[in-house]
Amino acid sequence: MVSFAAKGRLEWFKVLLMLMRHRVRSRIYPGSWSIHGAPLILSHPSQIDRLVQADRPGLWVLGEQAAHALSYPDQASGECNAIEDISYWFQHRNASIAALLKSKVSDGLVLDVGGGNGSTTRHMLDAGLDCWLIEPSAEGCWNACQRGVPTVIMGTLEEIALPSHSVAAVGLFDVIEHIDDVGSLLREVKRVLRPGGHVAITVPALPWLWSSEDVYAGHFRRYTKHRLKRSLSDLGFTVDLSEYFFGPLVLPLFAGRVIPSKMGLRKGGDWTKAAKEHGADEGWMSSIVRRLLNREQRRMEAGRWPMLGTSCFGLARCGKGEVDA
Repeated sequence: MVSFAAKGRLEWFKVLLMLMRHRVRSRIYPGSWSIHGAPLILSHPSQIDRLVQADRPGLWVLGEQAAHALSYPDQASGECNAIEDISYWFQHRNASIAALLKSKVSDGLVLDVGGGNGSTTRHMLDAGLDCWLIEPSAEGCWNACQRGVPTVIMGTLEEIALPSHSVAAVGLFDVIEHIDDVGSLLREVKRVLRPGGHVAITVPALPWLWSSEDVYAGHFRRYTKHRLKRSLSDLGFTVDLSEYFFGPLVLPLFAGRVIPSKMGLRKGGDWTKAAKEHGADEGWMSSIVRRLLNREQRRMEAGRWPMLGTSCFGLARCGKGEVDA
């Protein structure tokens, strides 16, 4: 029989071992904490050691802010912010994202990484998802706070160093086309996702739709649905979905952007023209496009995705036995 003294020593040894494991883990991933192997469930930014609250309520920043070299126009946050709430493009994309994630995530935190002005974050919050925005640009963070996003973190996912396996889903909505080394970001996404957690991605589609607007926006590439699927599966994600959407915009984009760009008649960054293309004028053409996109939305919800589209939607998960340590 084991004596009471021996049992006591054994329990103290277990406690000491747990504390030693936490000390090693916290050096690797600041802010990490686990008890009996259970990962930290994030519920508030104050759980992350590197973050401090800014003067503005809901805005959190890194203790030491880094300069970010972004492949994105400096003025684009403000220009996008002016049209996001009236644009049929943003409305269709945000509704599609919120509906799909709501069907996949029943509990836990969703991160909108590189979410700009917070229009998508706001849409997911309104759909009932618990969502934080992570955005490196100060202007985007400010606009998101103005939009009523309750938790906004200024920085990149890699800088913040979230605890491993702590979030239910990560969204990268029109983000990875701006990044040269996509693999390093996706590996970090995989690390922070809990077992079975989802990553949802939207990207501009079809390389033959490349135009001056892609150059102005700082895109490195446009994707096919097969390339997007391969980018995820090569890193060990299980891909549930890789499909096109915005089918009604393929021909208008080719005629209105690609051909004029090739002929030298269109330069990127004309936001007056862009606002009109996004339906700001509420003319008859805008009305037709909205009806077509609403029809596409209904078909997508029924599992009938278009054969081609100006964007790709990818959804993948971390296999339960394949989560990175």
